[in-house]
Amino acid sequence: MAKRSCPLSKAYGLLEPGPVVLVTTARKGCANIMTMSWHTMMEFEPPLVGCVISGRNASFDTLRATKECAINIPTRELAKQVVGIGNCSGLTVDKFAKFGLTPVKGSQVQAPLIAECYASLECRVADTRLVNRYNFFILEVVQAWVDAAAKNPQTLHHRGNGVLVVAGETVRVRSGMKGSAGVFFCAVTGFSVGFRVPVDSLNAGHPIQAEGHHEHRKNHRSHGEFQEGV
Repeated sequence: MAKRSCPLSKAYGLLEPGPVVLVTTARKGCANIMTMSWHTMMEFEPPLVGCVISGRNASFDTLRATKECAINIPTRELAKQVVGIGNCSGLTVDKFAKFGLTPVKGSQVQAPLIAECYASLECRVADTRLVNRYNFFILEVVQAWVDAAAKNPQTLHHRGNGVLVVAGETVRVRSGMKGSAGVFFCAVTGFSVGFRVPVDSLNAGHPIQAEGHHEHRKNHRSHGEFQEGV
């Protein structure tokens, strides 16, 4: 297999975890949404999720203060909303109203869930020791909700440079992994559909980016693409 050198600035696009999610927070009666693609599972039980949220984002301050949020998982039908949410600030826009999304009361946290997303995870901050250095929050999932009717949800996965791919073919392989019931399930991303986001009305630079993207690039601790601007 012949390979060529890849710029280090593009390496994240090779390892981007998935799916792209919508993180909701709430404080003093105001709810907000941000688009996020930098997250990772860290533990089975209790479920722990690690995520990077730029310190320049409005959601960062709310999450740090309230220590709770909800992670909502959108599908292909919400692609335009996902991009739009990542390119405006909750300080000046009611994102639920602007993008036609429905807030739903959670059972464990004050942050609202998003009705149009096929799954939602209510989370509380479990560990903040890496926040000051890396903007890295460790969240514990305290309640999980999923649409039972969504058999093969076409989740969105960010590849960088304005490209989203959709979860495609599901591969089933025998496995002894915990919680797998003997079968390892893998949705192959990018196998069936590629989705390129139109650049008109978006900020200059990468086709998908948030307000303050270039400032984020100057700060190595921040993730600019798919992160809500200040």
